[in-house]
Amino acid sequence: MVSKRTRALVLLTVQNAGISLLTRHSRRGHHQDLYLPSVAVLMAEVVKALVSLLFLASDYHRSAKSKKEDPRHVTWSEAIFVPLKTAISTRWADLAVLLVPSILYAGQNNLLYVALSNLPASVYQVTYQLKILTTAIFSVIFFRRKYSYLKWFSLLLLTVGVAIVQMPTNNGKHERTPISKHEDHQDKFLGFTAIFAACISSAIAGCYFEAILKPAESKATSEQNATSGVKSNGHSVIKVLPPPSLPMRNLQLALVSLPFNIIGILASSYDRHRVSEQGLFHQFDALAWFVVLNQALGGLLIAAVIKEADSVSKGFATSLAVLLSTAATSIATHTLPSTHFMTGASLVVSATCLFASV
Repeated sequence: MVSKRTRALVLLTVQNAGISLLTRHSRRGHHQDLYLPSVAVLMAEVVKALVSLLFLASDYHRSAKSKKEDPRHVTWSEAIFVPLKTAISTRWADLAVLLVPSILYAGQNNLLYVALSNLPASVYQVTYQLKILTTAIFSVIFFRRKYSYLKWFSLLLLTVGVAIVQMPTNNGKHERTPISKHEDHQDKFLGFTAIFAACISSAIAGCYFEAILKPAESKATSEQNATSGVKSNGHSVIKVLPPPSLPMRNLQLALVSLPFNIIGILASSYDRHRVSEQGLFHQFDALAWFVVLNQALGGLLIAAVIKEADSVSKGFATSLAVLLSTAATSIATHTLPSTHFMTGASLVVSATCLFASV
């Protein structure tokens, strides 16, 4: 029987490959005729919250049935209201904890925007793969994990492989392209600083969220117990709530993220102007909504992968997704994969097999 870990990793790989192709296809055309990405991100968080709330409401019905209560007496409004109240009021301290990854993710998105504005797209894509190594480093810091030399080598191999796959090619022609006026005004130092900071922010946010989902593995657990009223005999002097379920965590993270997404729309003069003039859902066709649903699914899958596996495994899944999306693009455009792709794909597959075997 296939384990939950394997299922989550496979689904995340397929989802990541699909979202890149769908997003690219949905963003073709002039920016004035396209939907706002910031609104799409906001709606993805709304969908995540609704799906998580639906799971919690279903669990509430099952719980009522297991207690030999008549589930027909439990209305849907009650089944939805009780978990929502629990997420906001009973577990308000959990919301405060989730502020940290929410702020880090929000900062990461802004840093990536700065990096894209000051670096060529190819340099940005290659350099951002350093997040694989930074995630591994912070997983050691957060969880005191010990990786063998072969595992570190496989991580380095994976980073190089994904970077090679995303290197631009000119169909074998080594032509020197002229520097555009936009590139003349780019601040390369600022761009590299922003993308390195984004790699670190991504690693910390991922490991921090993993520590929240798996508190028993984190270094902070024992220190937190020492300062939260846990006596030496192991009995707590305060009431400790049972660990929240994964849908509850997803609901809480979505609720905390919503204000930051709204602030992001309001803070952008362009987005704010378009929303006020054209409405929130201008140019949201069926494909755009499918992208939103896919993004929401990706957020839920990432949480499942982190819970069942870890942040480093998530990096391997997203790296394999790069291969799938690139291969799918080659098939769709009837072009042969480049030498860069074949070399990088070999390194990624080898790194994945090596990491899993040692």
